Amino acid sequence: MSAACSGCSRSSTECLHFTTYFGWTNFFALGEIVKDIGKRPFITAGFAAFIVLLPMAITSTAGWIRRLGGKRWQMLHRLDLLQCCRAAWCIIIGW
Repeated sequence: MSAACSGCSRSSTECLHFTTYFGWTNFFALGEIVKDIGKRPFITAGFAAFIVLLPMAITSTAGWIRRLGGKRWQMLHRLDLLQCCRAAWCIIIGW
């Protein structure tokens, strides 16, 4: 699987999880979501994953690569390594 397909797949899955949680589970109640993020560590970890992946999904097109320049784009996309380490940590501690 190419890196682009992998990134699109992860972004789509993360957006689906977030939308399901936000809409279906909490019925768009922003106050309940804010409480839940502070109360449940796995929700906090998932929300952090969404925040990290969102800029990477937006800037994954050729136009954004040109706008940001190769070095800045690559630095931004190295956040993916941080995301992978965070996911491994969550699996290890059992969230």
